[in-house]
Amino acid sequence: MKTTRLILFVCIISCISCSKDKTYNAGNGTGDHYVSLLDFYDYNGVKSRFFTINASSGGNFTTQQGTVVTIPAYAFINNTGDSVYGNVTIEFKDIYKKSDMLLSDKNTAQYGYGSPIKSAGEFYIRASVNNQPVLMNYFGSKVIRVTQPALLAEMDPAMEAFIGVQGVDDPLLWRNDSVPGSVTPDSTLPGYIFTLYQFSPIQSDSGTWCNSDNQIYFAAYPQVILTMHQTNVEDYNTDVFLVFKTVKSIVHVYKDNASGNYPYNYAPDGLECTVVAIGEKDGKIYSSFTPITIINNLTVNFTMASTTTPDFKAALEALN
Repeated sequence: MKTTRLILFVCIISCISCSKDKTYNAGNGTGDHYVSLLDFYDYNGVKSRFFTINASSGGNFTTQQGTVVTIPAYAFINNTGDSVYGNVTIEFKDIYKKSDMLLSDKNTAQYGYGSPIKSAGEFYIRASVNNQPVLMNYFGSKVIRVTQPALLAEMDPAMEAFIGVQGVDDPLLWRNDSVPGSVTPDSTLPGYIFTLYQFSPIQSDSGTWCNSDNQIYFAAYPQVILTMHQTNVEDYNTDVFLVFKTVKSIVHVYKDNASGNYPYNYAPDGLECTVVAIGEKDGKIYSSFTPITIINNLTVNFTMASTTTPDFKAALEALN
């Protein structure tokens, strides 16, 4: 590794692009034209923002939601271990609302279990030079600090650092074993400081998802079996989510092809939530909202009905 010398620069950070939106004829209230549900999430989910930072001097930037990202000088190395100089592009997105979690298809379920966890906010980060990913200078004890505002929620001292794990065709799930990071509640903000020591080795090329979560919140509730059943004969390629009422947590429940139902074996007994279903057929979207109180072996029947993107978003935002 090359030896670096501290050089003082005035760090100039700029948002060089607000998003990389595709062009869709969607969400205009007169008719949606989506190719698939993946198309729907891509168009309506939280978009990345892009910032430029000088690697030799470091600096910080603040997102529209109030997240502050602080990067020290010489925080990055290339794949041969040499220090990175000059401009580095930081791709970043932050998600706090339950509606944005669903619209981005980024649920809060624990890796290996599928049980729900309580979130204080998710974020995604990727650093690159000329679109080639760079690594964090872990051996130089460099860390990136992401300050997450509490956004009027009560401070929770049980928050921990989680890293997102996702395969090519797998859902994003969260794990906290061997996570290269930590979370510190800070009541003076109020909010949480997520200290990231290293990008996820699993996702180093495609970026790293992080989440501040309380994994013990739902332990107070026995886990019971919950089943969702779509009454429509038509196939809408439906996705089903549980959006919890009193806690920032959503779960994506997947279809059992054998039964055609959507079973979930980790439902917290006694909690209120809304079963939200979203589907696509012939370019149009369909949805269903069913409020329930979870009890053991409950089967929830839901019926999909035609809707528009604005109407679906309005109903979803009411659950935040």
